Amino acid sequence: MRTNKIIKEKRIKMGRIQEQIANRLGVTSPAVNKWKKGHYLPNIDTFVQLSKLYDVSLNELVSGQRLDGRQLKAQADVNLIGAARGEIFPLRDRTAYWRRKWLAEHRALLIFAAAAFLALFAALYMLWGQWPLFFSPLAGCIVYAGLRNRMMIYIESHLYGP
Repeated sequence: MRTNKIIKEKRIKMGRIQEQIANRLGVTSPAVNKWKKGHYLPNIDTFVQLSKLYDVSLNELVSGQRLDGRQLKAQADVNLIGAARGEIFPLRDRTAYWRRKWLAEHRALLIFAAAAFLALFAALYMLWGQWPLFFSPLAGCIVYAGLRNRMMIYIESHLYGP
């Protein structure tokens, strides 16, 4: 179970709507919605408030899973080491977070790339009178590789610094 699932499950179990939780924590309702969807995570102060509000340990919130006594101690050690290194969340989760953020921030670029791609083929079709089948896969691969490369540079720069 991930952190966002715990937040959503506990909120529903308490019978509260997002606006009530947002007011109680002193944040906006869209912020709670982003946590629920897993797009963003709250800051550490809000994690502490959520822990008290939902009566769940910080280690369970940070790890995103239910923990029994033995697991709780082991996960507490892992979380403490991660916090000391500045890496509370696993690399997989941080990578997924920055990928979603890049896609959200570059949605217009992706739409423009798709439109430019279609415009290019329409122009080639009008110029040659037939669909350029030999050129389609090559151009698609080039556009995909370029956009994927930009996304990975963005992700890596946020994960490992400049």
